[in-house]
Amino acid sequence: MLLIPAIDLKDGKCVRLRQGIKEKSTIYNQDPLAQALHFEKLGSSMIHLVNLDGAFGIKSKNIEIIKNIITQLNIPIQIGGGIRDLSTIEMWIDHGASRVILGTVAVKNPKIVAEACKKFSNKIVAGIDVREGFVAIEGWEKKTFIKGVSLAKQLITLGISRIIYTEIENDGMQKGMNIESIANFAKSVNAKIIASGGFSSLQDFEDLKSTGCENIEGIIVGKAIYDGTFDLATILKK
Repeated sequence: MLLIPAIDLKDGKCVRLRQGIKEKSTIYNQDPLAQALHFEKLGSSMIHLVNLDGAFGIKSKNIEIIKNIITQLNIPIQIGGGIRDLSTIEMWIDHGASRVILGTVAVKNPKIVAEACKKFSNKIVAGIDVREGFVAIEGWEKKTFIKGVSLAKQLITLGISRIIYTEIENDGMQKGMNIESIANFAKSVNAKIIASGGFSSLQDFEDLKSTGCENIEGIIVGKAIYDGTFDLATILKK
């Protein structure tokens, strides 16, 4: 199971939010490229990049920063945040992104998801972010009445084979992942799952492995790394 470090960009800086609330952000690095290179040096096999400004519909300098990270690093980069049309999907893939994550558009315009899957196959990933079991979109600011599992099953019929599943209540809180909920989601869908939200220690990693869900292929790790409560290098060397 992979541990994938996350870099969330807000106004050109590397930040972390608490429960996705943009007003509750902490700046961890003024230089996102340096942070990405650090993760690569530690031995990360992939980096999860999120353009928070894009997710909130705000224009910023994040686009050029992300392009530079993709160009400078030698490991795969998956990118999400505000990607809501086919031209943007094509732009990121042409620039070298390994995977493109679709969230809001998967709810609002699933036709684009189908077109993207048909054209780019396994480079397209669905981002399903839930609060109290219901999908949230537009930078997690808008809650829908769509259940996470229901959306997942719909998207799988459109060609999605990989899903990043995030539990918003736990994100950035470092209180541990909701292992039971993640496992139930994974068991309900026929797709590869990357879990996100609340990772706090190696115990989360071991507990998720112990569920026996073979389709859970990775965990996205954020605040626990930046706050120093978890040593990414130690487990990457195992």
